[in-house]
Amino acid sequence: MAVGTNPAPTTDVAELLLLLLADGLTPRARDVLKRVVAGLPSRAIATELHSTVSTVQDI
Repeated sequence: MAVGTNPAPTTDVAELLLLLLADGLTPRARDVLKRVVAGLPSRAIATELHSTVSTVQDI
């Protein structure tokens, strides 16, 4: 079996991180986490989820 030394593409890493962290989270917290992993700032996440920045940061 060959093992590559190239790092995984960013999307693969993000998806893996999401899978590892999402276990046990509420659906709303998963929605926030998906956007955090995608690199969105808190204000954009709050706008997309019709929430407040404080709520997004508390999750």
